[in-house]
Formats: sequence, structure tokens, C-alpha cells
Amino acid sequence: MLIGLGFVVAGGAAADAATTPDFESEVLPVLERRCFACHGPLRQRGDLRLDSRPAMLIGGGRGAAIVPGDAGASLLVSAIRREDELEMPPPRALAEAERELLEAWIEAGAEWPLAHEEEVGGVGVAAREVPPVEHGIAGPGEALSFNRDVRPILSDHCYECHGPDEAVRQAGLRLDRGESALGVLPSGRRALVPGSLDQSQLFQRIAAADPLDRMPPPHADSTLSDREIETLGRFILQGAGFEDHWAYRAPVRPDPPAVEDPDWPRGEIDRFVLARLDNEGHRPSAEADRRTLARRLSLDLTGLPPTPGEVEAFLADTSPD
Repeated sequence: MLIGLGFVVAGGAAADAATTPDFESEVLPVLERRCFACHGPLRQRGDLRLDSRPAMLIGGGRGAAIVPGDAGASLLVSAIRREDELEMPPPRALAEAERELLEAWIEAGAEWPLAHEEEVGGVGVAAREVPPVEHGIAGPGEALSFNRDVRPILSDHCYECHGPDEAVRQAGLRLDRGESALGVLPSGRRALVPGSLDQSQLFQRIAAADPLDRMPPPHADSTLSDREIETLGRFILQGAGFEDHWAYRAPVRPDPPAVEDPDWPRGEIDRFVLARLDNEGHRPSAEADRRTLARRLSLDLTGLPPTPGEVEAFLADTSPD
């Protein structure tokens, strides 16, 4: 019995955090023997991986598999207790000692030393070395803005595991701040090396052909498009310049751009509009007649077309404002 090993289990959870099970010699063997076949790097039933702590925190179709520090609230514990319709692993339940061991580990915080996460192929930039990937990115290309072009991609696909939430952050990597993203990771490697795709582990991961190496991992259900991968690659080639979130940057009045037809703009904002049209090879539409303007105004303000009388009154009004 686990009590003989110094564990005091109440309601299936360890009550004394000081007697945390040893991950390497006790917890990992149970996971490898009873869980990884269906929820490991090669197979993920229910879109669930159990071969790393971050993967457990991401969970599968039902949500997070574990709640560190609260075994009773963890879906994994409900499954190994075979509660409700959850009966894992099939067909044979865990031995009582194995079940109590996993419960005690989760109750104590579910610590997973990084070295072991790498050893079993866990998700993350700090996992095993990835060979250089082939890519078709010829060069830096048109200048990118971090806030406009790059941050939305990272926010949609990366921040869940590499964002501001320290509780689920993986491999010590935070991609919403330049000092972390550009620094040296606990593994000794670097996620971003400005100007070098081969040395940037982030690019090697997002462009990897092997699903076991690729980020985001297949079970995360968040796949980068080819265009998004290219954008991140060009961002690295352009120097990986991070910017503060726009909400924390003091407004700066930009100089109005030069335009091909300086007589068209009626104000400075028009110059920005016309400059974008010039850049896209378009010309402004012809100015609408007053009858059309009256219809647009009425539909915008009331949702209804104007009456004939309102149109005539607008046409007869020659005041400049």
C-alpha cells in the first residue's frame, strides 16, 4: 500500500505535498506503461496527449486533463477512477496503487521535470533537436509590423502555451515579450535568432514535416497556414523586432504620405486613403451625386430610404455644410 511508502491518501488524493511521488521512478513508468499507447506521440485518442504536462493542461475534446493541485477536479482522475462514462484505461483498470500514485502526483502539483518531458518527446520548443527544415522563403520581403502582422498569428496559435499565463507556459518560453522570445531557453537553445531561420527553433518547429516535431502540436487543433509560416519566417529574417502592444504606446502623429494626385484629398486623412489606393493600383471612385448621398445618409441614420420630400429638400439645400 502507498500508505506504507509514506503517502497519506484521502478521497483518492495526497494530503501531504511534502511526500510528492518521484516522477522518474514512480509516475512516468505508470504513464508510459498504461497511457502513452493511446495518448502519446504516435496516437491521440480523443485528441488527448498525456506525454507532457503542457499537453495534459491543453487536454482533448473534453478540456484540460489535469488541474494541478486539485486531483478531484481533474478529468484524468475521473477517468482512472472509472466514474460516470469515463473508464480509462481500457480494458483493465489501473491497480489501486497506480491510481493513488497518479492522484497524489496531481494533488501535489503535477510537476514534470523538463528533462523527462524532452525524453518522452513532449510538446514544446525545448524538446528534442529538430533537423533544419527546407523552406521556400527567398528573403525578408516587404517590411512587417509586429503588432499588425505577427502578434495576431502568435496570439491565435502560440500564446495558449507560450503566453502570459505562467501556470500553463511551456519550456520557459514567452512569445508575447521580446526579452523572453529572443533569450536563451532553459534547454540552452533559442526560439528566435534574428536573421537566421536555421538557428531559430520556433521556425524549425512550425515548418517541421514530422508531426512529432511540429508546433503547434497536432492535438492542439491549431494549424498554421503556409502564409502564416512564411510571415513568421520573414519576421525573423527582418530582425524579429518586437513592439509593445499598441494600447501601451503613446500616439505619434504621422506625416501625411505623398500621393499621385495632390488635388484629390480634401484633408490629411484623405491622403492616407489615396496613398493606399495608389499602392494597390486603384483610383478613387467618382463622387456620388446628391440624390445618392441623401439615400445613403437616410439608410445609415434610420435604416429606411428617404421620402421624396426629404430628397427634394436635400437637393434644394445649397449651404456648404
